[in-house]
Amino acid sequence: MTNRGDGTYVVNVKLEDGSYQYKFVVNGNIWVQDPHADPELRVDDGHQSFNSGIFIGEQGKDFGAAPTNDVTSPRSGMIPGSRVISTSSAAT
Repeated sequence: MTNRGDGTYVVNVKLEDGSYQYKFVVNGNIWVQDPHADPELRVDDGHQSFNSGIFIGEQGKDFGAAPTNDVTSPRSGMIPGSRVISTSSAAT
């Protein structure tokens, strides 16, 4: 992750076309939805909140659920059932 120096951090992650769920983790323990995400794509996270959703690719919605891989797999210390990606766009 790169600090832009203006309070924002950026990371590029190459993602296959499809739909993904994510949240932002603030200060290591506060989980929040993306305030700029499409509310129609949000998904219940099973913990009285929602994961934000995004489609990657021209027809992302046609690909179904996000694949389980090193980007979307639950990690140690995460809220069970949650998935996090570090960016909302594909790498260039």
